Amino acid sequence: MKASGERIEGYLRQLVEEIGPRNMGSREDQAAIDCIAGLLREWGHDPRLHEVACPCWQHRETRLTLLARAEEIPAQACQFSAACDIAGDIVPVDTPEAANNAPVAGKVCLMPAGMPGAGGVTLQNLVALALEARGALGLIVDRRHARRDAFDGKIVREPDLRRMPVACVSAESAAGIRASGSPVRLYIDASFWHGHTFNIEAVIAGAGPGRLFLTAHHDTGAASPGACDNGTGVAILLEVARVLAGERPPCEVRLLFTGAHERAGQGSHDFVRENKPLLADALLTMNFDGVGAAGGVLTAAATVPEPMRLALADVMRHVADWEVPAIAKQGSDGGPFAAQGVPTAWFRTPRRTPDPAGSLAHTQFDDLARVDTELVRTTAETALEIIRSGWWRKIADEQAESRRANACVDAG
Repeated sequence: MKASGERIEGYLRQLVEEIGPRNMGSREDQAAIDCIAGLLREWGHDPRLHEVACPCWQHRETRLTLLARAEEIPAQACQFSAACDIAGDIVPVDTPEAANNAPVAGKVCLMPAGMPGAGGVTLQNLVALALEARGALGLIVDRRHARRDAFDGKIVREPDLRRMPVACVSAESAAGIRASGSPVRLYIDASFWHGHTFNIEAVIAGAGPGRLFLTAHHDTGAASPGACDNGTGVAILLEVARVLAGERPPCEVRLLFTGAHERAGQGSHDFVRENKPLLADALLTMNFDGVGAAGGVLTAAATVPEPMRLALADVMRHVADWEVPAIAKQGSDGGPFAAQGVPTAWFRTPRRTPDPAGSLAHTQFDDLARVDTELVRTTAETALEIIRSGWWRKIADEQAESRRANACVDAG
């Protein structure tokens, strides 16, 4: 049986359109978990739910108004933001030095994401914490995307920000706020609590030794429908589960739908920490995150020994023209597996050059309109080819022989 594009479209409609943004711990996140587990049961699998303690956030509404002309500005509360109803003058905070020295007390700060010297999300979170400590009333942050009207709800995501609310706007809106000189009103209706989400695991027994892991995260950034980040990854794992139902692959296959990914990959880190014995005979981890944007290039970035990379590329090219570059370090949910020495490949479809439809992960435009279903189906079919081909059998046999030799040494 082959992967079905029609089935994949069905999973995506459920996740992206019927459920929508899936903030960790939210009602929508739980709806996605129930959907995934229900489908796995329907196909005869026995899904295991592993609780992941995490900061949880439920968003209901965000409104941002330029008070001088009563103009509504499209905005979105950033993930974990406190609820608020505040009004104040705008003060630009364009550098880390301004964050430390500008008169921010009682003001609403306007900060560009990726400001010079602020680095990535971790350092931007630290800048936000510093502004809160200095008495800033609120923070509005913008990020440049391929579309100037796109906003990114996870560019500041710091659960320890409990007094200062944070909202994101598009680059286009930020320019308008600066030009207006108007004070603003920011209203956010959201709830924050310490709770949990779940990793969902399905185990497909194999005919021989060894173990393959397939991973994809089921949560999204704030206000993002999460089509390519990461509804498509979930859809690939679901389609693999459906196709393999009733089959006995050459080795065990573990499908892992991770939660709390948008909290620095917490679900994957927790699973690896709690299941290290399972990694001893792991042959490969395949992580699916960022697959399917129209115009993308089929890519599996591999952190594996070179002979394995070449063998893997050979198998994958039976299905499609894949690029399989070697990389030293894995990102996304494959990172914790690779850090434990498990050969790991990150499947995604980046573009060779930016275009107006690209760079929209984490935004309100990560919807089904940008998904090329055939790229997703091809990726699922490639995963099935890797599983069924048994190309890794020699590796599994060598691992088994090594364990037997070690057992003999220990017994002696």
